[in-house]
Amino acid sequence: MSVNNFKVSVIVPFYHQVFWLIEAVDSVFEQTHCNFEIIVINDGSKEDIKLFLDKYGKDIIYIEKDNEGPASARNIGIEISSGDYIAFLDSDDIWEKTKLEKQIAYMESNNAIWSHTQWTQFLDNDKSKISRIYSNLSNGYIFPLSLLSFRIATPSVMIRANYLKSRNNLRFNKEMRYGQDYYLWLLLSYNLPISLVPEVLCHTRLRNKGNAAKRVKVQLQVRSDIWSYLRKTNPKLFYQKKN
Repeated sequence: MSVNNFKVSVIVPFYHQVFWLIEAVDSVFEQTHCNFEIIVINDGSKEDIKLFLDKYGKDIIYIEKDNEGPASARNIGIEISSGDYIAFLDSDDIWEKTKLEKQIAYMESNNAIWSHTQWTQFLDNDKSKISRIYSNLSNGYIFPLSLLSFRIATPSVMIRANYLKSRNNLRFNKEMRYGQDYYLWLLLSYNLPISLVPEVLCHTRLRNKGNAAKRVKVQLQVRSDIWSYLRKTNPKLFYQKKN
């Protein structure tokens, strides 16, 4: 079956910086794979997004909701999606033009349920100002190491829709302020191998270089929150997994 026969639902949560949102959606419409739907969830933004809607309003699925955070927005996108695959794109990030085509082809060839790609982080508004290239080698069955370290960019992830939508427990954790995506990746990694597409296919924006110590503090808090939440809701993750 041709790769183009597979429809991809692209879920984009939005809260601020409409010009970045336009860049993100532009990168979807520039894809070499043309069989997709774009679901933009406006998570209670106060910005004037008329410019965006004038450009793309007729070509996307657009939903407005009260502000609850990106996890809630992504979960709504999952529920209303109609594609064979689900992909996530944050409103300030950008895909390479061949991202969907190459990732679907790789997943079909390897019969993968979910996958991710390598990615870069860029500074300010210039994709050429690369802060770091993430050559993540996470591949195969990575649990329980994923409890300790799991550097995956949300815009690099693609999941088979029938698997994700048929399991209501596999959703982004909207009760967590940070690390909602990491929480879902942990749950997926417990039972499934992850496939790595060994190529940089997406770019994430470093919004504010900020204070390094503050970023480390946030990361530690994320890890603490996830462990605490998982011990309450999924204690089996902390016992030896039987193959």
